[in-house]
Amino acid sequence: MDFKKFIKKENGYTLTELMIYVGLFAIISGALITFLVTTINVKLSIDTTNNFTQESRIILDTITKEMRESYNYDIQDEGTKIVLYKDDAQTTESQIYIDNGTVYLTRENGETNGISSGDLKVQELLFEDYTSTNSRNLIHLRMTIKNLDTQKYPPIQDQLELSTSVNFRNGLQD
Repeated sequence: MDFKKFIKKENGYTLTELMIYVGLFAIISGALITFLVTTINVKLSIDTTNNFTQESRIILDTITKEMRESYNYDIQDEGTKIVLYKDDAQTTESQIYIDNGTVYLTRENGETNGISSGDLKVQELLFEDYTSTNSRNLIHLRMTIKNLDTQKYPPIQDQLELSTSVNFRNGLQD
């Protein structure tokens, strides 16, 4: 076989060349598809985690806002429930408590709303009185929240522990 004729051949590709080209195309396509699928799954997992974190922060913000706007408080049920009073006469303004993994806010008129969504389960809600001689009406709030939305895309973080301290702004006792 003459090498010059082989190079100048103009009537198509040999079977070997075709197999090499198809093989390279398959390898590159497979790598590209794997990269795209992995990227999409990571993005969806991050989105799930971000939604979980955002909903958890909304729960914490709602509780702390209610507490800060109250005059006084009473921690009950071994720290799992707090009764908030709106004035010095101990008129109940609202109650915050946990029941079956949902945080509830009960208003003075008896209206009860769940603060947490169905995608979250609050495993722990604990109010601790940190009032001392140096701080007045200081409550430490600790929550452990589990993400239940792990079916489609597992989140990067499926459990979150939040804690904060709340100082009542109104009616500080002497």
